[in-house]
Amino acid sequence: MLIFQGYRVYMICSRIFSILFCGLLIILLLACASAIGVRNPDYSKKIKSLAVLNFTGPGELGMQATDAFGTAVKELNVVSVYMPYQINEFMARQGLKDMDPADPAARKILSDKLNIDAFINGQVVQYNNTYRTAGNLEVIIRLTDISSGEQIYSAAVRTDDAGILSGEEYEIIEASIDAIISDIKSQFDI
Repeated sequence: MLIFQGYRVYMICSRIFSILFCGLLIILLLACASAIGVRNPDYSKKIKSLAVLNFTGPGELGMQATDAFGTAVKELNVVSVYMPYQINEFMARQGLKDMDPADPAARKILSDKLNIDAFINGQVVQYNNTYRTAGNLEVIIRLTDISSGEQIYSAAVRTDDAGILSGEEYEIIEASIDAIISDIKSQFDI
């Protein structure tokens, strides 16, 4: 009986330590993550309307990044935001459901009919995963002028040597996107 109680105490302490460690790890990641955003210096147009295209990534990570980025931009309340489902519905109504929204012909239609100034897409890269950790993450975004197809901004936030525990990826993606949004706001005076 005494051995069983000792094991229970050990398991409870182990769980508490694990939770505290995860919290410290997230704080450390946020401190280490830095947005490296590069703006095209020749681009001077004001962005009033933005289409968020689907991010790519392993499993659900791409979709999570798409949702997190779209939500974060909408919360700024400074630009009109079209989410991927809205773009897909519009393209289907135009009879262009199989066309990639980043295709030049699709960009012209989106620009002319919805007055979209730019679109943003990106990817989540996961590497160094093991059976216990999700490894490290990198969130990469590209902001592209819809009329010309010219890339006007790009950024990447990478969490190196962090050993993210499985299940914490979404929090890391959100923190990375928040850093990128802050960088975009400062570089585009939003």
